Amino acid sequence: METNKITPYRAVHPGGILGDELKERGIKRKDFAKQTGMCPSHLSELIRGKRGFTPKTAERIAAVLGIPDADWVALQKQYEADMKK
Repeated sequence: METNKITPYRAVHPGGILGDELKERGIKRKDFAKQTGMCPSHLSELIRGKRGFTPKTAERIAAVLGIPDADWVALQKQYEADMKK
């Protein structure tokens, strides 16, 4: 049996999801950057979708938020696949 894949109307960068998550948790970007050891400008570029999630970046985020790094990497891969469509 063949399953149909749903192609999203708009590709969603995981950075947007990260930005929403920080907002929902009431975490300031400056504080989160410090907690993860990231430069604030690097974090800003991630959230704006100007930079991709690497495994190392995903590990840093997972350590603070508790969302598995594999999920962030999978979201990045899905975003890249969606952008090709």
